[in-house]
Amino acid sequence: MAYKYFRYPGRFAVFHDEPQTCEVCHNEKTCLEASSFYCERELEAVCEDCLKAGRLGEINAYTNDGDVEQLFDQMEALYPDKAKQALLKEAKAKTDELEMRTPPLVSWQEWKFPAMDGDYCEFVGFGSKTELNKLATDGDGKQLLVDSLLDELREVTNIDAIWRTIPEKRIKNVAQSNDHPLLVYIFKSRHSEKYVMVWDMC
Repeated sequence: MAYKYFRYPGRFAVFHDEPQTCEVCHNEKTCLEASSFYCERELEAVCEDCLKAGRLGEINAYTNDGDVEQLFDQMEALYPDKAKQALLKEAKAKTDELEMRTPPLVSWQEWKFPAMDGDYCEFVGFGSKTELNKLATDGDGKQLLVDSLLDELREVTNIDAIWRTIPEKRIKNVAQSNDHPLLVYIFKSRHSEKYVMVWDMC
């Protein structure tokens, strides 16, 4: 299935190997591994049909934690003449799409899903030297990482150490991401060619 904020679910979302009983519709089918979902009770499996239909509210669950404050600040700056209530309604619709109808990211630490250009970013994959050098217009992936790092991480990040630690070759799927003690998450604006990146360590 296609998702607005998650480019390659087949590669980077976590699915059960065998059909499972969906916690929402109770049908046995291919399901996302749901233990990382935010919920008051422990979940095991949710099918993509129920996720895409926005049915997580039926079990009081959600998948991602969007940076709503960042999103709204950007929207206010971009649309100063727009009524606050209209902006709030748009922000809620975008947040519902991210949190109720988008697969969760695989992460060790809890951090908020970033926004850029008045919308949530699209998660495109995990960073490697090869991937970052390819994305950089001048071929300098390390500088792209410096320029794209999430603001609140800048002061606590040793870029040289991060660059030494990330893998040389592309991480092609979520299983390969488990082989690395540190991951760089690549997010792209849906409205420009800008990137934002977050590193996470187990």
